Amino acid sequence: MQGTNDILSGHGKIQLDIDSVLRDVLKQWWVIILAALAAAFITGTYLKLCYQPVYTASTTFVAGKSGISSNAVADNLRSAESITANFSVITESSLLKKRVCEDLGLSSFNAQIYVEAIESSNLMTLTVRAETPRMAYLMCLSVMDCAQQLCADLAENISVRVIQEPVLPSYPSNPLAIRSDMRKAALLAAGVMIVIFVLLSYYKDTVKNESEMSRKVDARLLGTIYHEKIYKTLWFRILKKRNSLCIDNPVLSFGYIESVRMMATRIHQEMDRKGYKTVMLTSVSENEGKSTVAANLSLALTQEGYRVALLDCDFRKPSQYKIFDLKHKQFEITDFGDVLRNGKTFQLQAAGREKKLQVAFSRRPHNHMLDHKVVDCLNEILEELKKTADYIIIDSSPLGLVAEAETLANMADASILVVQQDLMEAKYINDMVDQLNRTRSDMLGCVYNNVRSGIVNRFASYGHYGYRYGYGYGHRYYGYGRYHYGSSEKKQKDNKKTDK
Repeated sequence: MQGTNDILSGHGKIQLDIDSVLRDVLKQWWVIILAALAAAFITGTYLKLCYQPVYTASTTFVAGKSGISSNAVADNLRSAESITANFSVITESSLLKKRVCEDLGLSSFNAQIYVEAIESSNLMTLTVRAETPRMAYLMCLSVMDCAQQLCADLAENISVRVIQEPVLPSYPSNPLAIRSDMRKAALLAAGVMIVIFVLLSYYKDTVKNESEMSRKVDARLLGTIYHEKIYKTLWFRILKKRNSLCIDNPVLSFGYIESVRMMATRIHQEMDRKGYKTVMLTSVSENEGKSTVAANLSLALTQEGYRVALLDCDFRKPSQYKIFDLKHKQFEITDFGDVLRNGKTFQLQAAGREKKLQVAFSRRPHNHMLDHKVVDCLNEILEELKKTADYIIIDSSPLGLVAEAETLANMADASILVVQQDLMEAKYINDMVDQLNRTRSDMLGCVYNNVRSGIVNRFASYGHYGYRYGYGYGHRYYGYGRYHYGSSEKKQKDNKKTDK
């Protein structure tokens, strides 16, 4: 069972699947990293473009009242506060700035002046900040000279004596430190993207775990197949060496193989109970693993001693010859599409490690296959196979993308919908369930596929199951309206045909 928390809200209980949220966030790791890098780059560029260096020059002097001996420290300390105030007024006056501009030949006074008294002394510091080192140095000298003159002219009782001359600054007093700001911007952007993906994951109405499968999908759950890794090692991933997911592969995990066998047992018991021989497997969209499930269902029934025929009727994107690793033997295989379209001699091919499974392979795409001639030919083949085979498994195109799947469903005794965990919205799945219920086949239920054990409860489930062959159909979805759960069971009863 997935890691799930219940949150109480004003509208009732909301179920939060932590594993699903974490998986969705981790899937978008590259988007999060790109957003963080973009934010850091934009922040750094902006700070560099807006950066204006400031250079500081300062001088230290002693200010006192005229007529008081420099040794009379107590008298100078008592008057330091009033002298600082008077001197500050002089340095901030427009008269001083005018004289400084005349002295340096400037059209305007572009600098900042600060006067500060050193505590418990009659020492004072004059600081000048300007845009260039030379300007800060020259202005500090000029301000000091002009201030001394103004003190002599306007405040006769104030005397000023410089004890430390200014020096030419060698570096700005406001150095550009953008790494910290870039780091903060990157973390903020990453945090925002994570929050966005968490909210998107939380509010998407997909089937996130088995409990949701039972609650959201109006069909019987025939089995749960867990995630299995297609790359056993990092080196295999680099070499793109895929691991076969057929259950006759001895390196697959025990939990994965057992979940397939349990699914196969439930399906053939249900088919035996109703007297069915042919079953069609389909899905809502591509890459949900229906072809792998069809292959493993056929192998599982074969291992139990049944005679099974697997027909690859996904004519637009055939994949069974790839699943059984016959890509390099394609010229020895009779193309099933050519058999149906051109009336070639039909011959099943032995597949699997023990060569007991009989498969009809399509190895190249065929568009617009199921016309009247092809349908009649396929019906004849199905009737002939029923005489010798215990079960006939039909791998069809995705029902939500190609209309041929519905035609195949009308030719089969039963149909099964393969649903991948956390991929399609529940309303689309239920629409496909209703569509299968409207066909002549008996909709047996759903197989919950590629179920990951999760990050939170990874030790509570069987192994890992995984696949992706990437035979993209493109993106063509029907314009589904809003679906209200709970209606499919009634439709199933009303629409179930009795003329099997």
